[in-house]
Amino acid sequence: MIDHIITKTKVQKITYVGHSQGTTQLFAAMTIMPEYFEKNLNGFIALAPVVRQTNIPGVALGTAAKDYLDDVLNWMGVNSILGMSDMTRYIDGFACGKVEFLCIGLLKIVSDGDSTCVDPSRLQVFMSHYPTGSSLKCLRHIAKNVRAKRFQQFDYGKKDNLIKYGTETPPEYNLSKIRNKICLLAGEADLMVDIKDTLWLKEQLKGMEGILTLYKSYKEYGHSAYTLAKDPRFLVDALHCAESFNK
Repeated sequence: MIDHIITKTKVQKITYVGHSQGTTQLFAAMTIMPEYFEKNLNGFIALAPVVRQTNIPGVALGTAAKDYLDDVLNWMGVNSILGMSDMTRYIDGFACGKVEFLCIGLLKIVSDGDSTCVDPSRLQVFMSHYPTGSSLKCLRHIAKNVRAKRFQQFDYGKKDNLIKYGTETPPEYNLSKIRNKICLLAGEADLMVDIKDTLWLKEQLKGMEGILTLYKSYKEYGHSAYTLAKDPRFLVDALHCAESFNK
C-alpha cells in the first residue's frame, strides 16, 4: 500500500496513521524492515497503540486469552471469526437503533470503560459495518502474546518454532530498531490495552533519541473513541504531529 501511494502521488515520504491493530502491524514491521520505513515514512501517528499487553481491563478479550478460547476454536477447525451476516447486521441495527443502551453496554464490556464521550449516532454507523470478520490466526497471535506478556512473533509451538525461528520460543519484536518519529495518543479508559502497557511503550521509545515526538493521553477515551467520540480533540494533536513530520 505504501509503495502504491508513493508511486501514484510522486511524494518522497508519507505519514502513517494507525489505530489499534493498525499500530501493532507497523510497530512489528518497523522492527523487521527498519530501513524500508525510514526511507518511505516521515512519521507514525499511533492511536490507541497496542504492543505489549500484560493486562487487558476488558472482560471479552481478557477472558478469551485467559481461557484459551483461541486454542479451542483452532482445535475445532475454525479459521475465521466474527464475519458479517444478515443476522449480525439485523442484530446490530436493532440494538443500536432501537435499544441504544445495549450497544453502549457492549462497548463498556469490550472496549470503552467510559462511554460518555461516544456519539450514539456515530455508533449506529459504525455498528452497521461491524463486525466484518478476521482470521482466527490474528486472535491467536494476540491471545498468545497476552499470555506470554511479550510483544513477540507468532508462537507455533516449540517444535515448529525451532524450524521457523531457530529457537523454541518466538523472538520478540525489537523496538530499539525503530528509526521513525512517533506520536502516541492513548485513552485512559481503554479496555483493550491497559494504560500501564502504553506507558511502558512510551518509556521504551523515550530511551531512543529523536523517536518519540509526542505522548498524550485522554482521560475519558476508550479504545473506540477515535472513531466514535463526540469531541474528536485527538485530531488537533494528530494534525500537529503530521505538520511537524512534514516540515
